[in-house]
Amino acid sequence: MKNTIKAALLVAAAMAAVSPARAYTSGDLILGFTSGGGNDYITDLGQVSSLFNGESWNLNSAITGNFAGSLNNLQFGIIAGKSGTIYSTVGLGQVPPGLSSLSAYNTANAGVGAIGAGFGVNSSFTPSSGDANSWYQQTINGAANSQFVNAYNNPNSPTPANFTSGSVPADFYAAKGDGSDPVQQGTFNLSSQGVLTFGAVPEPSTYMLAGLGLLAFAVRRRIFGKA
Repeated sequence: MKNTIKAALLVAAAMAAVSPARAYTSGDLILGFTSGGGNDYITDLGQVSSLFNGESWNLNSAITGNFAGSLNNLQFGIIAGKSGTIYSTVGLGQVPPGLSSLSAYNTANAGVGAIGAGFGVNSSFTPSSGDANSWYQQTINGAANSQFVNAYNNPNSPTPANFTSGSVPADFYAAKGDGSDPVQQGTFNLSSQGVLTFGAVPEPSTYMLAGLGLLAFAVRRRIFGKA
């Protein structure tokens, strides 16, 4: 009996060792990198609903391993689609378009799903940039109306030609398929060391509390100043 249990545990451990960290499911954040040639690098960051302030991913070995040891001259972005909302990064200071209807959402989300289908059972993959559902074609160069760049927007930000210090920001928005304006959720920052970090936009209540605190400080200072 003990030998049987031990054997079962060994098999389970072996399967865990060769299994990917996670496979893509609808609502996952898809991160893509492309140089416009060779192979793209696409990976799954997990459910958008689980994203939290300060979350980070060390992608240095994966990115540089796919792009000849360099983070220079790449385009990267993050997209997701869930429950009538498209999530997408844009270049710093840009604002993505709204989605006029649920039909517009469905068209954009089909592009997300087309990329997601490439994962299979893996948590990342490296398609040729010439493939129709590569990151390059879906988000930058594609001509089909069904591809994400045409159905919604280009989500990418460029890295510098000599990316040896600092970071590249990419603002992150949520756009509902009801014609409302997209709402910024936060900003992703990619460091020159290949670490991606998410910083959330503070809740309005946080600003209100901060404002009340400053007001109380000013009133207290004014009262005691007169005394």
